[in-house]
Amino acid sequence: MKILFIVEKYAPNSSIAAVRPTKLVKYLAKEFGHEIDLLTTQEETDDSYLANTIHMPKCNSLLDKILNVMLTKRKKTVQQNLLAARSSKREGKARNSLKLWLRRMAEKVFYVLRFLATVASSKKQVRAFSKQLDINKFAKYDVIISSYSPLYAHLIARKISIKFGCIWISDFRDPIYGGTIPKAMRSLCRHYAKMITRKSDCTVVVSNEGHESYDIAESAKIKVVSNGFDIDDYATLSNLDRGNVLTLTYAGTFYKNGSSLLRIMQAVSRLIKSNQIEKEKIQIVYIGRQPEWVMAWANDCEICDRVFAGGQVTRRESLELLSKSDINLLTVWNRSDSKGIISGKYYELIALKRPILAEITGDIPNAEVVKMIKEANAGYCYEECISNGDTNELEQQIMLWYNEKMTTGIVECRQNAEIVARYNYRNLAAKLNDIISEVKEEREHKIADISNR
Repeated sequence: MKILFIVEKYAPNSSIAAVRPTKLVKYLAKEFGHEIDLLTTQEETDDSYLANTIHMPKCNSLLDKILNVMLTKRKKTVQQNLLAARSSKREGKARNSLKLWLRRMAEKVFYVLRFLATVASSKKQVRAFSKQLDINKFAKYDVIISSYSPLYAHLIARKISIKFGCIWISDFRDPIYGGTIPKAMRSLCRHYAKMITRKSDCTVVVSNEGHESYDIAESAKIKVVSNGFDIDDYATLSNLDRGNVLTLTYAGTFYKNGSSLLRIMQAVSRLIKSNQIEKEKIQIVYIGRQPEWVMAWANDCEICDRVFAGGQVTRRESLELLSKSDINLLTVWNRSDSKGIISGKYYELIALKRPILAEITGDIPNAEVVKMIKEANAGYCYEECISNGDTNELEQQIMLWYNEKMTTGIVECRQNAEIVARYNYRNLAAKLNDIISEVKEEREHKIADISNR
């Protein structure tokens, strides 16, 4: 079949958003022989499995450009003030202050404008698509697969699908409503989500519970194709001696009111202060674009000298660092308005075959990622809404790993290999291929029924 993927990020971009389409394309082409083209705003793409890449100039609305300038200007100020702003003690003193209230209101207004700006940019991108590209050239595709975010991927796919009647699969690696998007925008998110999932032939989501937060139309056909890992990416990672220090590593991004390593750091701090762990025999390593967040938590917990925070690195460098760690950290959330969040980082971590220590924030217990980690025997999860700040059990788990490290020199990974294999992108692409075949067959039956009437 001829398949068109519409995505914003793709290899050589190394973000999780780029990994998913890149790996699905790889195995759909390699294992199932599909001819696959890519439509993207990314200037450079690097993938031997693509037949063709169709580039569009990236469009940003005026509001988006203004907010980006504002965001750049306030970034240094935010970084300078973050240690004080995220201090739990100072936050407690200022909780009822007018200054704090005004800051929070300004932040809400900013995120409302930010979301409206991204919607405006997507609409502008669709108009640019219509003006700059001959839509008739897209008549050759049997299947269109579009991935959110951004919104323009689905809007362009809808335009092509309506004109030529090709199969359209809308892939939601994230819900439209979630993360930092304010409640005031819920109705607009719902409008787009229901329209897209109603019009597409099949909607793909990344988790079983997550689709409850996606505002999917009742008539939509829903399938789950999770994120995953490509075993080829891990074959040549070095496995050097990790020394006699228990190393806990986190590589990635934090989301406001959604992810945190505070409780893990509190547990480490208490173990050090109680002399159960030698201070020099444990360290927490972070790489990513928010080292100031990590150092703020470290400052609160008085372990700044045992926390090492660096900036962004390539995906390969990130995997190398994680492969040398004893314990790899994960942080996600599970809230009433955003359930079933499975970070793409989880799949990388299980592929690395190191124990996972996860911190789950939010007000809903028994998060889906907790069930997955338990099923795969991949590590330990601390759920804040269950523990209510009590880190005793978390401390006991860290102590078990610490003692194993000090005794044997390694922390053994005891994950269930059969469960983990489900998330190999080779198997996930096979699942997506089955979905494509199923939708195609259903459409052929409908056409036959209409012809026989």
